[in-house]
Amino acid sequence: MANTFTATRGWRCAGPNGKSLLIQEGTLVIDTTASGGATALDLPASMFNLAEIIGPAAISNDANAKGWIGIPDYAGASLMVTGGAANVYMDLPNDTYKLYIQGYSV
Repeated sequence: MANTFTATRGWRCAGPNGKSLLIQEGTLVIDTTASGGATALDLPASMFNLAEIIGPAAISNDANAKGWIGIPDYAGASLMVTGGAANVYMDLPNDTYKLYIQGYSV
């Protein structure tokens, strides 16, 4: 099984230079056999139907027990996850998450 993202709501806005900005809310399912956010391209922009991720993502697990912040990699090609006391990039544990993310749509 692979990591999956299912959008439940989305908002399109005008972006710079004629680009279409998309803000999405959805469900992110992390499978422990796949990589979950510690390194670039673990969670690619294409998984979120985005050409480029441009802003931070708010991430909460389905038990409402923990939250993380997703930050686009330098090129905006993927989402990297940070959290915990050390504030380092990390893989999300196997779980179901609610995620808000923004970027340029494909």
